[in-house]
Amino acid sequence: MLNTINRLLSLQSGSTFLAISPLRGNSLHNFINLAYRMEQTYSWTVKLIPPSDYLSSQFISYLIDESNRVQFNDSELDNKIVVGGFALFASAVYIRFYKLTVTRPSKYLCPMSQCSPLIKNMSWGSITVETISEDGAINPNKLITYRDAKLWPNGSRAWDWNESGTGHFAGIQKQDVDELLSYKPNIIILSKGVLSQLKVPQSLIDHINQSDPRIKIIVETSKKAFKLYNEYAIQGERVAALIHSTC
Repeated sequence: MLNTINRLLSLQSGSTFLAISPLRGNSLHNFINLAYRMEQTYSWTVKLIPPSDYLSSQFISYLIDESNRVQFNDSELDNKIVVGGFALFASAVYIRFYKLTVTRPSKYLCPMSQCSPLIKNMSWGSITVETISEDGAINPNKLITYRDAKLWPNGSRAWDWNESGTGHFAGIQKQDVDELLSYKPNIIILSKGVLSQLKVPQSLIDHINQSDPRIKIIVETSKKAFKLYNEYAIQGERVAALIHSTC
């Protein structure tokens, strides 16, 4: 269900309909909790649709239109039926519809050609990120995976430690940060690794402050860095980051 909603909305502004069955008071609560446990970073507004609305012909027509608008490949056809199709024939005794609106304010706070790409998933040794299309806009439906990642407004690439001499004991090097500074971020997030084994020298923090004292600097473990980066990116901030996916 989470993957289907992600596909429906692609982390851009929009809404879909969520049907909870059977009717239980904690079903929606459990669904939302599951999403956060899976570290989804949606900004959600959930509104119960009164039965008088969703039993109307106007709502049925709208639901059909919305369902037809979404493009699925063959492997995802069942998800389309679950989210959209079966709801048309469901009994009002057992089903309650919720309008689930997912907002990415960055669509409005920054041009899509200047937004920081979201991290869609991070696991040990792997970071999956939105790509940039040929016209310079973020493409949330096409992803790229790195072991370690450099991210900035309107771009990302693999963070190759061999380029700068970065290492667990040597720490993050100025060359890596200078690349981020060239994209004029207002926030820089530096990860210490999943187990805090990557050093972030105080001299590096001083270097950033000397380059631009207006930049907010955040140093966190990789898991917290990942979540904070996405939160700032969703808010439309010019956020850049160095994310290490292992120790």
